[in-house]
Amino acid sequence: MLTYLHHSHHVSFERLARMLKELFGLKISEGAIANAFRRLETSLTAACAAIKTRILQAAVIASDETTARVEGKTHWQWVFVTDTAVLHDIKPSRARAVVTSVLGLHRPEVWISDRYAGQQDLGQVHQVCLAHVLRDVQYAIDCGDTVFAPRIRDLLRWTIRIGKRKPRLKDTTLATYAGRAEHRLDVLLSGHLEEPSFWTVWIGKRGARAETGGYFGLNSVVFGPLRPPLRPFGRHAGAVLPSHQTRRRML
Repeated sequence: MLTYLHHSHHVSFERLARMLKELFGLKISEGAIANAFRRLETSLTAACAAIKTRILQAAVIASDETTARVEGKTHWQWVFVTDTAVLHDIKPSRARAVVTSVLGLHRPEVWISDRYAGQQDLGQVHQVCLAHVLRDVQYAIDCGDTVFAPRIRDLLRWTIRIGKRKPRLKDTTLATYAGRAEHRLDVLLSGHLEEPSFWTVWIGKRGARAETGGYFGLNSVVFGPLRPPLRPFGRHAGAVLPSHQTRRRML
C-alpha cells in the first residue's frame, strides 16, 4: 500500500507517516518507510527486466527524456513506450549511449521521438513526435501567429484523429488520407514561405532550421500513423513524463 500511495498518488513520506498514524494507529518514521521501499528492490529489478524484454520485442518504440534530481544532482529520466510496456530509466547522462544500452542490437521498425540528436537514427524509420510538433505550433500561436500556425495545428490534429481510426480503415483509404494530408501541407507551405512574419515567428523565435519541412518533421514520417506498416498505440512518450514531473513538484 505504501508503494502504491507513494508512486501512483504521489503521497510524500511525511504524509504517508501521518496517514498510517491517523488511519491505523501505526507510528512509523519516514526512514522506516524508505527502508521498506529499499526491500522491494529485488522484486522491482525482476519486473524491470520483464518490461525491458517486452520493449526489445516491439516494432514501434516511442522515447523521451526529462531532468530528474537524484541526491541533489541533475540526472535524466528516460522513458521508452510501446503498446504493451513502459520503461523508465534514470541516468546521469542525456547521451545517446543511454538508449543504446537499453536497446542493445535491437533496431525497431519505427522510432518515435523529438528532434534531439541523441534520439535520431535509432529505428529503421523515424517518426517525429507529434506532441512536440504541436507544442512548437502552440508556441508560434502564443507569439502572435494567427494565420499559419492555427492551420498547421488543425492539420496535425486531423492527422492524429485519422491515425487513431487506422484499425478500422482499409489500406486504400489510408493511402487516400495520406495523399490528402500531403496536399494540404503543400498548400499551407506554398502560401506562407514568402511572408516575412512566417520567418520571424518560425525561424527567429525557435532557432534556425535547415529546411521548413524538417521543422515540422515532414521529411520524416509525420503522417506515419496513416501508413500500413506503422501501428499507432494511442500514447506517446511525451505524455508519460509529465506525471513524473508532477510527482517531483509535490514531494
